[in-house]
Amino acid sequence: MSGSKPLVTSASVREYFELAVSEALEKQPLSATLGAAGYLVDVLCHYATADVEQLLRPVGVLLVRVEKKSAGALKLSELKQVGDQSLYLSGFFWENVKRRRLDPEYFSQVGGRAYTQLAKAFDRRQSDSALSEIYAELASDFRSFVDVLFQVRRQGEPKADLPTLYEQWLDTGSATIERELREAGMVLPNSNSNTDPEGPGN
Repeated sequence: MSGSKPLVTSASVREYFELAVSEALEKQPLSATLGAAGYLVDVLCHYATADVEQLLRPVGVLLVRVEKKSAGALKLSELKQVGDQSLYLSGFFWENVKRRRLDPEYFSQVGGRAYTQLAKAFDRRQSDSALSEIYAELASDFRSFVDVLFQVRRQGEPKADLPTLYEQWLDTGSATIERELREAGMVLPNSNSNTDPEGPGN
């Protein structure tokens, strides 16, 4: 049909995110497993059409409610939801988190805790040991994976100049942006003394 928009399929979305995650990981000092990389792609595909404002509900409150539930498939599903939403929001939509005056560290703690519980739950099942290892990896390197999603988001934006990059570094603490600024000759304080510790990569 003349003038019609090209069809965007779920396959093309997955291929896009697979490439984007791969490129983002190449810039990270993070040795992510294939399982963890694939999990990031799954999260991005799942939330690609989600309403961000709906996702910004208090995930910590949800986590407390989930933890009180008896063990079972529903509890595991809801723990996954808490972990995935925390990871996605603090990485891909950190600006929305900051605009709402929410503390990204809060998402890191909640998300890491949810993934830790998932890792322990699946570790009890010998048939799910691989999944347990993925969740354990996500929990231990949560902030680094947040930065990976942040870099995926940057790939779809115009290349920023140094002042803008510096502002993004102050807002996010991104290790990747810090390296770019240092390579450009900018003198920065140690990342641990970042003036604004909020955001991905801390």
